[in-house]
Amino acid sequence: MNNLSKNIAVWLIIAVVLMSVLNQLGAQRPAPTQMPYSQFIEEVRQQQITKVVIEGNVLKGERTDGQRFTSYAPSDPWMVSDLLKNGVSVEAKPEEQPSFLISLFIYWFTMLLLIRVGE
Repeated sequence: MNNLSKNIAVWLIIAVVLMSVLNQLGAQRPAPTQMPYSQFIEEVRQQQITKVVIEGNVLKGERTDGQRFTSYAPSDPWMVSDLLKNGVSVEAKPEEQPSFLISLFIYWFTMLLLIRVGE
C-alpha cells in the first residue's frame, strides 16, 4: 500500500468517527413530532400554536405546551395571515442547503475515487 492510499484511509476513518460523534450530539435533542397540515391549521385556529419557523415548505413549530413539531405546507397563500391572525410568532428562513464542508468532502471524495479507479 502506498502513502497516498494510507493517507486516504486515515482521513476516511477520521471522517467516519467525526460524523458518528456529530450524529450522537445531534441525537440528544428530542425529535419533533410529525403533524399533518390539516391538524396544524386546526391547532392554529384553536390558538394551540405559539411559534412557527417556515423553511421553504417545511414548518417547524412549538405548541403552547412546549412540544415541538414539524409539518409540510402545500402552497397556501392564506397560511401566514391565518398564523398572524391567531397570534402565532412567524419566522421565515431559506431552505437548508448542504453545508460547504460536506459538499467539499463529497466532491473531493468523488474525485479521489475516480482518480484511484483510473489508475
